[in-house]
Amino acid sequence: MTKDLTVIYLTAGRMPKRWVDYHLGHLLAAVGDYPLITVSMKPMDLGVGETKLIQTSEHGSWNTFCEWNRAAKIAETEFVAIAEDDTLYHPEHFSAFRPKPDEVAYHMGRWTVMSWHPEPTFSLIRALGGFAQICPRKLMIEALDEREAKYPDGHRRPGEIGRADSERRMGVTRHKHVEWWSHFGMVNLAHTRALSSTFTEHPTWRRKEGELKAIEIPYWGRAADIAGIFNAGIAEES
Repeated sequence: MTKDLTVIYLTAGRMPKRWVDYHLGHLLAAVGDYPLITVSMKPMDLGVGETKLIQTSEHGSWNTFCEWNRAAKIAETEFVAIAEDDTLYHPEHFSAFRPKPDEVAYHMGRWTVMSWHPEPTFSLIRALGGFAQICPRKLMIEALDEREAKYPDGHRRPGEIGRADSERRMGVTRHKHVEWWSHFGMVNLAHTRALSSTFTEHPTWRRKEGELKAIEIPYWGRAADIAGIFNAGIAEES
């Protein structure tokens, strides 16, 4: 495909350096020649001619959507894709699929690895995640402009574009979503430095796992090795 997509990369700057180095190596390989916009709390330079934005708002789910919108408005391509600092992407994620102009696409080949498990496994979770989103740029801007206009002070429970329950709850325009799969999936790390709860502090709660699990998968290798990189980084910094 032509370079019709801009990758919007958001980082909260909370991950250990060992993980950051590992993650960015995979991210830059996956992004390749696609335009890249970084959104971070502190200045960062990935050395690939990316556009750099500094996030001035507090971290949180509502402000994350606002940052998507701000970045989308300076992108110049037909599509935008969201990338986050705790998710590993294969190059196919950005090149293999495009939604129609009135659809937002979610890659469903999203394996989760929970860093706190004593024997980490990959778990395939069937849910729409912003980190797995590819969206027509115009659709994203229109959808997020509508939300910001309706809720100038934010909404306590925003959700992904195209999620029927979220858009119904917020009383905003409903959008179509399409689910797609690629040969190589992505890996989302559930970890103790996430902005949302990991549930490790709540023994009676259980973090959702998918029905399909694996110890090792093509391209990414063993789940324990991926979790081990993050955990080793945490140990080094403590």
